[in-house]
Amino acid sequence: MRARLDKLKADGRRDRNRKDFLWHFLLQSFSTMGNARGWAGLIGNQENYRHVTFEALAKLSRRERMKVVQQTLLSAKVRMPAKKAQWLVDDFEIIDSLGGPGRARDLAFGQHGTAAKIAFLKQFHGIGKKYGRNIWMDVYDPDFRCTIAVDQRIKRISEVLGVTFANYEQHEQFYQEIAREAGLEPWEVDRLIYQFRDRIWNTLPNSRPTRRCSRPLKNVAAERQAVMRTLRSDSRLSGRCFNIGEVTTREVVCGYKATNVESHRRVTGRRNGRGRFGAAVFALQNRKRDPTS
Repeated sequence: MRARLDKLKADGRRDRNRKDFLWHFLLQSFSTMGNARGWAGLIGNQENYRHVTFEALAKLSRRERMKVVQQTLLSAKVRMPAKKAQWLVDDFEIIDSLGGPGRARDLAFGQHGTAAKIAFLKQFHGIGKKYGRNIWMDVYDPDFRCTIAVDQRIKRISEVLGVTFANYEQHEQFYQEIAREAGLEPWEVDRLIYQFRDRIWNTLPNSRPTRRCSRPLKNVAAERQAVMRTLRSDSRLSGRCFNIGEVTTREVVCGYKATNVESHRRVTGRRNGRGRFGAAVFALQNRKRDPTS
């Protein structure tokens, strides 16, 4: 797990320096929108990718550009190729009007704060709040290291845990608290849930009746622990994570502090794995694991 996180961070730092940063990530976003298999056909296939680089398309008229982009997306098995081709051709013209890929990149990174950076990307056709956030998270942008992208994979885990939230912010806060207790950046939790979703999914307790959480930091600590202990299970991560049985408080990333153990137990009614949802968490905590996995 740690090696995968380190590689994702290194890839993100490298991609932030791409001159064609915006254009490349528009292509990547549209290749996965609706079905992730499009990534392999477009981004992962250099024969297809070379036809839709900014430099290659700049040599064509708008009509020729539309034809090439649509044919390439179709060949790459990207969903909704006609609609996405229209978006890409329109976005090509926006980047060109900003002064080209290099100047557009500088303008993007010149925005300050998460809201401004998301708003900048939302000016491009086909990019909403979700992908406007995800692009910055893909490149490990410093402004997005304390954020969680609440998408379908996150919502499915919450559904199995039996919790719902009144709004996006509460849902994100739930997983930020998991990161806090695990001693990880929220960005790291977000990437781990995506990269190791099968492992995490297999360790979750059985689905229980859904309940709404108006105060997620106190009311659903046991559910947070279910996910947190999975993230802490890999020995290569243990050096940065909390041992809840031994540590009461500790400074961690993003200015968070660990939850006080005794307070945690009083709030949840759980001691030694018993109490509210204790049986499921206790079983998860003592689950045998392959140390080489």
